[in-house]
Amino acid sequence: MDSKELKSILLDYCKNECRYAVMLNGDWGSGKTAFIQDLMFNGKNKTENPDALYVSLFGVKKPEDIKDAIISELTSIQDIDEDAINKGGKFLGGLLKLLDGAENPSSIGSVASVAGSVLKSRILKHLNASKVLIFDDFERCEMEPATTLACINQYVEQQKLKAIILCNELNVGRNKEEKEQYKSYKEKVVLYTYGLNYSASEKANIVLKSSTLLQSHIYDASIRELEQLITLLNCTNLRTINLAISCFEQIVTIAIEKNDNLKENSGLTELMFACLVFAIGFREKSIDLKVLKEISQGNEDFFVKA
Repeated sequence: MDSKELKSILLDYCKNECRYAVMLNGDWGSGKTAFIQDLMFNGKNKTENPDALYVSLFGVKKPEDIKDAIISELTSIQDIDEDAINKGGKFLGGLLKLLDGAENPSSIGSVASVAGSVLKSRILKHLNASKVLIFDDFERCEMEPATTLACINQYVEQQKLKAIILCNELNVGRNKEEKEQYKSYKEKVVLYTYGLNYSASEKANIVLKSSTLLQSHIYDASIRELEQLITLLNCTNLRTINLAISCFEQIVTIAIEKNDNLKENSGLTELMFACLVFAIGFREKSIDLKVLKEISQGNEDFFVKA
């Protein structure tokens, strides 16, 4: 699905009341996270959109970790309704009276632990219904996939919150049993699964919009060259393209430092081919680094001498 259509579908999902999650499925480096951040957070800091919470499941080992991650993303008291605030205040008042004058440190720690757990549950149960939870890195969660979906379903079905799950389904489940359980649970939790297909032009703009080349005289030529190379080499991984552009920026900077006349020379963009080949070989083909250096060697010197 192209990015414009997917954007429209997800925005509609976020606006309507529903009791199901949706999934954005794609390979690592396909641009899922960048797409969602641009859609939900305008491409800026994750905390700037009050209606969405971003939660990475990478390394999460237990359900409590998901609760902690959600709470850590809450940025203001507005995320919780007034009833929850009042109850929380009364609970803390009672806790302080209970601990006043206590002499056993272990009992204080035990009570505090229970208090923390109760407060977290109360806060999460009173999240505004307009809240959208973004769960990234689903396949990197250390819990069983079915268990992770069950945790997400608590917020979706019981609290009527929206949930967008970012996932690389090829890597979900460590064995056949986990994969089968995941499929069974997914049918109950996730109603729609979408893929993301960026055009070559979109990929080029995504990568170069944050590049140091943005203010340079060769920016437009770089966009055109990168679009052509992405199509020619069938490169779909944004991380690979980012690596290539990082290498390209460094070579261009060195070349211009040695020969200032190259500053406005759009011919510098021809270096991009070697950089992209290098990045694909290094990240995706596991070609030996020495071989790659031999392939790309001499490009910089050629333009410095030109």
